[in-house]
Amino acid sequence: MLVYIIRRVLFFIPLLLLLSIVSFIIIQLPPGDFLTTYIMGLERQGIEVREEEIINLKRLYGLDKPMYVQYLIRMRNLLSGNLGRSLQWNKPVSEILAERLPL
Repeated sequence: MLVYIIRRVLFFIPLLLLLSIVSFIIIQLPPGDFLTTYIMGLERQGIEVREEEIINLKRLYGLDKPMYVQYLIRMRNLLSGNLGRSLQWNKPVSEILAERLPL
């Protein structure tokens, strides 16, 4: 029985890694990103966004890095418990989950 459990756990680790890679790629496939949508929304409201600001925002959110570096940063943050900041709610994701998970 112990051998079966160990084998299942050892099979589970690469499966989680593969699922995380596939889900990351699926999220990255559509053109554009949230930052582009956010900037377009600001421009529709009449707020001018300068090119330097766009570059700084891309650097801040790591969108200027290659996809594999973005994945590694995301995995490092996920494993360390840092789920990031919600751009829609402007709050840490962990706070949002803590509010809604008990429901």
